[in-house]
Amino acid sequence: MRKKYELARALAQEVINSGEFKLLGGDELPLKSFADLWLQKNNNNEESIFAWQWNGAGGYFDGNFSNTLFAPENRLVETTYSGQIAPSQDLIKNVYEDGDKRRKETFMLPGDFYPNLTYAQTLDVDSPLVLGYTFSLQYEAQKSGAGLKKYVIGKENLPITGPFNPQFNGESSMNSYMMRYAELLLIHAEAILGSQSGSTSDPNALKSFNAVRRRAGVPEKTTISFDDIFKERRAELACEGDYYFDLGRLPFSQAKAILEAQNRGNRDAEKHISISASSLLLPYPSDDLIKNPKLKEVVPYTFK
Repeated sequence: MRKKYELARALAQEVINSGEFKLLGGDELPLKSFADLWLQKNNNNEESIFAWQWNGAGGYFDGNFSNTLFAPENRLVETTYSGQIAPSQDLIKNVYEDGDKRRKETFMLPGDFYPNLTYAQTLDVDSPLVLGYTFSLQYEAQKSGAGLKKYVIGKENLPITGPFNPQFNGESSMNSYMMRYAELLLIHAEAILGSQSGSTSDPNALKSFNAVRRRAGVPEKTTISFDDIFKERRAELACEGDYYFDLGRLPFSQAKAILEAQNRGNRDAEKHISISASSLLLPYPSDDLIKNPKLKEVVPYTFK
């Protein structure tokens, strides 16, 4: 971690001052909410700073098939398989505060109702479609007792969804967020804090941090620490591909302790894993090493 807090603060403040982006469902848009971020019709909304743009009507891998991978059951998808990925027990039990509106939009628990999800009444090809889906335990993913919700957009239902391509894994044109304004606000708060020790009650840091919490429906804070921001990032950005990199910013001993304390099993069987120094590293693909053995060599480089 390069710890260029002043530069990060200045750049984040520049984006904030530009007025180009804002929280979807923030103070200025009371008719929208965090849930609206995950409707395909809201691609490229005012919170989206950078997102992958998918072509669901194109060829294989031109579209986004997160709906297929994440949806807990086949009636929600355009293909014959689903529920490949499930929320961890740690995410289910340890991340969200009571009343946090983000929980329901991140993963499904039995009884959760989603008014914008369209599903098929049966698995028959010509089955009638129903708008408004209630999650049931019988459709739990990977025995987790839950199912993922982020990036699950249900069966094709124009204009809530765009067109799907059932020939290629039910791929859609749902954008994949790479950076949202909510993350920018949390970066701003962390840059003002300036380190992983201590806390701050700086009004600018609290303004950015609490804007994210206010939309989530959880109490605002008057003082924040790195741990507060770290947990807030996980609650806000879960299932968006950030947590691995956040863990990589921690001292290894701290990341190791966090991961080894987590229940990585399912709701019936608790499981813990052991972490070594190489566990968080991605090895070079063997084919690439054969083509270029020098990939293993250390290249001296000074970042400027």
